[in-house]
Amino acid sequence: MTVAYRRLAGALVLTGALALTACGGSTVTSDDVDSSSTSVAPLDRGSSSASSSPSTSSSRAASSSAQPQDEGAREISSIPSAEPAVDPTQEKYISGLAEDGINVEGIEAQLVGTAQTVCSDDPLASVTAGAVAGQLIEQGRTDRPVEEVTRAIETSARDNYCA
Repeated sequence: MTVAYRRLAGALVLTGALALTACGGSTVTSDDVDSSSTSVAPLDRGSSSASSSPSTSSSRAASSSAQPQDEGAREISSIPSAEPAVDPTQEKYISGLAEDGINVEGIEAQLVGTAQTVCSDDPLASVTAGAVAGQLIEQGRTDRPVEEVTRAIETSARDNYCA
């Protein structure tokens, strides 16, 4: 019986080796790839504007000139500011909070977001204003009670930001 097991084991090993050998030819090499099949036709930009009417193409040209254009790489002399410009309405709102004894330096954008929530008449607006007031107190930006800071946020937003 041992001879029978050896023959059976040998047959199984041989069968497995043949199966693995059959799978070995599935790898694709760069020699197998036809380079002409991977080329892409160039994009013809002239055909879309030729089919549009003159009024459409003139308005498209006017709108594209107002948009920023891509430029090549160039050296800069200073890093541009990451802070967006503050409009007068936002400035009044922020100033109102500062006058109420809140240090607003560096968090203007977050406070403007809070004002937008207050102005949206969302039922959660007072909860949001209260949460922001609590954060301002915990950050040491004011020493006033949370109710007063919440009221200051809501009042300044409604008086200066909401329109």
